[in-house]
Amino acid sequence: MKTILALLVMMVAATVFSEIEKQMPISKEESLEVLRRMTPQERDALAKKRKADIEMRVGGYLVLPSTGNVIRVINKQNAVPEDDVRQLAKEMCDIVGMTMEIAPEDSDSNKVAARIELNEDGNAPVLLIAPEDKFGRLNVARLSADNPAQTLLRIRFAKEFWRVTGMTLGAFNSNVSPCIMRNIYSLHDLDKDPALSPSPEVFDKIQNTCRQLDIQRPRRISYRRACIEGIAPAPTNDIQKAIWDKVHTMPSEPIKIKPEEKKTEK
Repeated sequence: MKTILALLVMMVAATVFSEIEKQMPISKEESLEVLRRMTPQERDALAKKRKADIEMRVGGYLVLPSTGNVIRVINKQNAVPEDDVRQLAKEMCDIVGMTMEIAPEDSDSNKVAARIELNEDGNAPVLLIAPEDKFGRLNVARLSADNPAQTLLRIRFAKEFWRVTGMTLGAFNSNVSPCIMRNIYSLHDLDKDPALSPSPEVFDKIQNTCRQLDIQRPRRISYRRACIEGIAPAPTNDIQKAIWDKVHTMPSEPIKIKPEEKKTEK
């Protein structure tokens, strides 16, 4: 991984330096040497410039809502702030490649492929999983049984939110360690596990279930590609307007179809 990253950095550096200095592209070895002499701040500035250059060419990026199914998270608990629930759900979706929607109550929808309920139900089990019904329930009240600090409660919630989601979507115990998808029999077991999220092995299992249930991630697309596909919103800046005009401008002359130079043999 480090080798691939180094090569990508060298290629980016070679391109940028050649543009700045108006010279032929420098070699990879020279690029690496230049990067070694740069401060972390200079390397960060270089990466940001390259990103800005790319976004300028394509007009930035849009995130389009998923057209597939979603996982509905029914949030009936108040121990963990809803903003934290939403942030964790977003991180999970970004990692795995799926879409969750947060709602206070459940309702019928043919776009909901699985349901996760978060509640505070006294001494009810911490987790209840009905995989064949694509349903899981997390009792957040049990995570507060020993009156933990809010920081510890949020860590416990993050672990159990991953666990209830993974189990509902077909990922139970993992063969990889460390991983939160393993046997947990107490809050002590939960707290001593250093992992805050599942292992890649578990991600694979969740992704397989998402594909089976047509649960998709939102689509990230460049503004230029959105214009070509006819789904771009109106431009919001000069760069996007230039791309919009270029894509939507009709040809000034009719397209001419030239006769074949050779007859096609039948």
